[in-house]
Amino acid sequence: MTPEPSSENAAPPMGEAGRIVGVLVDPKKAFADIALRPSWLTPMLLMVVVGLVFTYIFTTRIGWDRYFHQIAETNTKMQQMEPQARETAIQMQSKFAPIGGYVFSVLGPPLMALIVGGVIVL
Repeated sequence: MTPEPSSENAAPPMGEAGRIVGVLVDPKKAFADIALRPSWLTPMLLMVVVGLVFTYIFTTRIGWDRYFHQIAETNTKMQQMEPQARETAIQMQSKFAPIGGYVFSVLGPPLMALIVGGVIVL
């Protein structure tokens, strides 16, 4: 006969930081704890933080101006524009893209979770 697990013998629940570290260090224990007490808030916050960090690194290291100039070189509609109009469009895109990147980094993960959740419920 195997003894039944009791609350006295059970391991104490892991905190959110312990879960994050545990997924990398001891996945079996971490995933067992996650299965016992699932939470959506921490993964959502992690996705938002990763998105913000990515947008910041992209903005500071690569730059939106460089990105849009490369896109304009391969886009046939942009090639057909007058050079001054093309440069004005690139400057406008480069001005608003960082704002859109940061906004989407914050609003994108929750919106995607709502959409996927809504599709699953249907």
